[in-house]
Amino acid sequence: PAGASEPLVTAVVWTRGELADAWLPFLQRQRKGLTRAALDKDLEVADPIITAATPGGTTVPAQALWVALAHSSGEDELGLGTVVRFAPAAKQAQVFHPPLLANCDITHLLSFDNDTFLLGTRLAYNRAVYPCVGLASLQARTGQTESISLPGPWPSPPMVTALGSSDRVWVATDSAICGGAPGGWLCWRIVPAVTLTSAMTVYNKPGEKAGAELKPGEYEVLWANQGFLEIATKDSYDAWLAADDYAEAAARNFDVEPWKLLNTATGISPIRPLTKPGGDALEGTLAFRARLEKLETPPGTPPGWVKVRIHAGWIERGALQVTPGMVPLPNK
Repeated sequence: PAGASEPLVTAVVWTRGELADAWLPFLQRQRKGLTRAALDKDLEVADPIITAATPGGTTVPAQALWVALAHSSGEDELGLGTVVRFAPAAKQAQVFHPPLLANCDITHLLSFDNDTFLLGTRLAYNRAVYPCVGLASLQARTGQTESISLPGPWPSPPMVTALGSSDRVWVATDSAICGGAPGGWLCWRIVPAVTLTSAMTVYNKPGEKAGAELKPGEYEVLWANQGFLEIATKDSYDAWLAADDYAEAAARNFDVEPWKLLNTATGISPIRPLTKPGGDALEGTLAFRARLEKLETPPGTPPGWVKVRIHAGWIERGALQVTPGMVPLPNK
C-alpha cells in the first residue's frame, strides 16, 4: 500500500531461553522451589522498550546507531541489559547482552571516547526500582562491560538519573552529581539548607510545646513536612532506642537511599528514640535522617536497649526558604 515502509534491518534482541537463564537465580530467591522448566513455561517474552539511542563508535561498520533496550515491567519480570548496534548502510545489527547487566535495564546511553559507551542502569521488579550496577562502561570492540566506581559513601550503587557530556562526562544520580572522564571523577552531594537570621525554638519532634533556643546561622535540612523542618544541629540531646532498631539505622548510615523514595508515596518510616527504655512512643522524639551517636551503656540498662545522642531537631517551617547547595564528596 501507498506509504508502507519496509524494515531496514532486523534483529532478535532476546529469546525465551536467554530471559529464563538471566532471571532464574533472582526469581528463585523470591519464589522458593521455582524450576527452570516452570519459568520457561510461564515466562512471557515482551516487546522491547527503547530507553536511549545515540550515534557513535568507529568500529566497522561505522555510522552506526546504538540503542539501549528495556524489558516490560510486568509482574515477575526483570530486565536483560541489552544494547543493539544498528548499521543501516550495511543492513547489519549486533546485539550485546553483557553478563554484568543480567536482570538490569539500561536507562541511559552515552557515546564516549570512540568505541566506549557509558550506561546508566537500574533493576525494575514488580513495579518497584532497585540499584543494579550504577554507571557502567561498554567496549564496542570486545563487548566487555565494567562497573564504574564513583566517589561517595554509597551503601548501594547509585541510580543514574541523567547522563551527558560537555568538557567532560556528567552523570546525575539519586545521591549526587559527578563529573569526570577524561579526568578523574569528582562528585558533589546536593545538600538543602536553611538560613536563620534570628533565633528560633527547636523541638525534639514536630508540634512539641516546649523546646530550646536555636542560634541564627545556616543549618542542613534533613527532612521536611508541611509545617516543620528537621535540621542538623551542633547541640544534642540523649534518648533511648531499641538495639535492633539502632543496628538497622546504623547499617544504612542513619540515612535512607534516595531511590527507595521512588517506590513509596508516603516516604520513609521515622526513627522514634524514647525518653526511657520501653517508654511510650509519644514520650519520645522523632528523627528521619539524623545521625545517632551510640553512648556508653549505663549500669542497670535493660537488655536490648541502646542510649544514643542525637544532633538534630525540628523547627517551624513558616516562611523559611530551603535552598540547595553543593558539598564535595571525598574520593575513595
